[in-house]
Amino acid sequence: MRKEPAMKKSTIAIVVLVVLGLGYWGYTSYIAPPPPTPTPVFEAEEFDRVVSATGEVVPARWAQLSFKIGGRLDELAVQEGDRVEAGYVLARLETDELERQVEQAQAALAVSQANLAQIKAGARPEEIAAARQALAAAQAGVSAAKANLASAQAELARLEAGAKPEELIAAKAAMD
Repeated sequence: MRKEPAMKKSTIAIVVLVVLGLGYWGYTSYIAPPPPTPTPVFEAEEFDRVVSATGEVVPARWAQLSFKIGGRLDELAVQEGDRVEAGYVLARLETDELERQVEQAQAALAVSQANLAQIKAGARPEEIAAARQALAAAQAGVSAAKANLASAQAELARLEAGAKPEELIAAKAAMD
């Protein structure tokens, strides 16, 4: 039983030593400054040789650009290969159609505001007088229609009741 605690202690000591060794190695390899590299010195000479090569120039970064709305291109402010910075205007779209839409919206707004002002102001006296005249004419029409209805109902009742006996005698006499 005594050997087990001693073995545990030696295992822990070995693990601690390995961890410390790895830590020291990591510290010296990644933190320590690299040894200085010698810089070659070249003297300017004239070269008589010309080197021709084919290849493809690829930009370090590129971006695909698009507008938030569709439209026709009015102006392209840069050419391929130009250097640009953030905030630089690259292109402009035609704005004629958008300006027309804005003008139409402004006109519709002005009409709506005028209608609202008229409603808030209330009816004019001449409009009130015309409405009263129309009301009086309509009431007169209703009275005439009621009179016509009463007359028609009376005539209907008379026809449904049939002819009176004296009317029948008079009609027979007129036929003879």
